[in-house]
Amino acid sequence: MSTTVFAKEASLKTLSVSIQALVVNGKQMTLSCFRQLPEGITTKQSGDLAPGTWWGLVRYKIKNEGDLWAVREHNGRLYRCRVDTAMAAWAGNQENEEVAVKGDRDRALEELDSSQSAAYIAYKGQRHLVLPGNKEKVRQAILDQYEIELNLKLSIAREADSVDRLLTSLEQLFIAV
Repeated sequence: MSTTVFAKEASLKTLSVSIQALVVNGKQMTLSCFRQLPEGITTKQSGDLAPGTWWGLVRYKIKNEGDLWAVREHNGRLYRCRVDTAMAAWAGNQENEEVAVKGDRDRALEELDSSQSAAYIAYKGQRHLVLPGNKEKVRQAILDQYEIELNLKLSIAREADSVDRLLTSLEQLFIAV
């Protein structure tokens, strides 16, 4: 459905825009200078953002390295930190991951409980031979594998949430060509 807009009802308005430029010693940072910044980390192993002050985002493709960077200050030095935009797409997905992993575990345990004689139970690419005397060992192996996978998925989800928060909180920085 289209709407008719009459020219007498429309007008042009001038808006002001503020641009953040990264300046070093009074001069705007060049791409060559930006490439020379040491590469830092975006997140710690825990999935939390790395310590320091986050200055802003720079969109600049460096071949085989990345095309979105966050500038971070730590211990008085500036770093360019690669931002994984695919990671940000995971943000908020923690609950879905946990449900999927639990579902796989529950199916494997149901199959284990229903087996009466020797059988193979497959769980996460591992086949477990179930004999009448080793059901509890197989059950523990499935539960151990579940814990490992769940912790990994939750760590990835925490990291994704950190990257998403970073992307939504930082302003774009402009670098001289």
